[in-house]
Amino acid sequence: MIVEGNRVFGEADSIELKQCKARINKCLRQQKAIEKEHKDDFTRLKRYLKEEKRIRGKDKVYRIDTELDQIRTCSKMSFVNLCSLFLTKCMNHEKFELMTLFESIFQLGGDSFVSDGKKDN
Repeated sequence: MIVEGNRVFGEADSIELKQCKARINKCLRQQKAIEKEHKDDFTRLKRYLKEEKRIRGKDKVYRIDTELDQIRTCSKMSFVNLCSLFLTKCMNHEKFELMTLFESIFQLGGDSFVSDGKKDN
């Protein structure tokens, strides 16, 4: 129960809480004694856990980087296929390097006007 912003326990709960707190503190003291007794082993364990965490982080970054590369490759290949389709359908099977296609076709200047639903260049 809460009284004036403070938690108030019944007598039985208070005694049980103190007993639990004592058991927890006893376990923590035992843990510290064991760690002190095997200090080198625990130091090595902490170092290995830190190394494992570092390696797992690298693996995650590697997987994400690989997935992003796959997505970029897919979009690049789609663009190249569209350029190939453009050359086949619009340029009568003309052969162009991608850079030449950019320079000679895609970077052409010009104006476009729409009137009466028709597009004029």
